[in-house]
Amino acid sequence: MVLDPQGKLFCLYDALDLTVFFRTQGDQAYDQFARWLNNPDTLPLESLKRLPGYIGIDQAVARDLSKRDALKRMDTLRVDSLPVVDKDGVFVGTVERAQLTASMILEVADKLEGKP
Repeated sequence: MVLDPQGKLFCLYDALDLTVFFRTQGDQAYDQFARWLNNPDTLPLESLKRLPGYIGIDQAVARDLSKRDALKRMDTLRVDSLPVVDKDGVFVGTVERAQLTASMILEVADKLEGKP
């Protein structure tokens, strides 16, 4: 998770994807990323978006987004998790595809069994 200077979510990376990338690209890529984290003006935003596993703030989901819409966004982005932000853009957690799917299946099962 990368926060902007105001403490709001800037982006999220899949740690495994990013680790594999840095291992294949060598220390120079890792050092460049570390320099950007310490001084955000040193690397263009487009370079950050090209790193594997990048999920920007514009792809995060709001707390009140429906499960269906969150799953739809995951399908569109081809990811299994998304960051969740509050109305001010502050990171509050992540939502996982498996968690959403299980919850929706339980809701359907409850309705079929006549449970409220």
